[in-house]
Amino acid sequence: MDRGRDPLEVRLRTALGLIHAGRGEASAASRELEQALTLAETTLGPEHLGVATVLGHLAGLRAAAGETGTARTMLARALEIRERTLGVSHPDTRQTAERLAALAGQN
Repeated sequence: MDRGRDPLEVRLRTALGLIHAGRGEASAASRELEQALTLAETTLGPEHLGVATVLGHLAGLRAAAGETGTARTMLARALEIRERTLGVSHPDTRQTAERLAALAGQN
C-alpha cells in the first residue's frame, strides 16, 4: 500500500477507528478517524461518499464526548454530500438527516 495515497488506507483507518471506538478507546478512535477523513478528502475528493461516511463516524464520537456543535457540523456536511450524490430519498441520506435532527434537540 502506498501510505497516504491509497484509498484502501481510508477504509483501513476507518475500520481501526471503529474498533477502537468499540473498545471504548475514544482518543485512538478519533485519531484514526481524523486520519481517515484527511486521506478520504485527498484521495477520493471532498465530495465523495467515503468522506460522508467518515464524517458520520466522527460525528458519533464527538456527540458521545458531548461536543454536539462539532457533531452537528460534521453531520450537516455529510448530509450535504449524501443529498448531492445519493438524493434526498436514499436510506443513507434519510438516516443522516434523522441523526442531525436528533442532535439539533440537544445542547
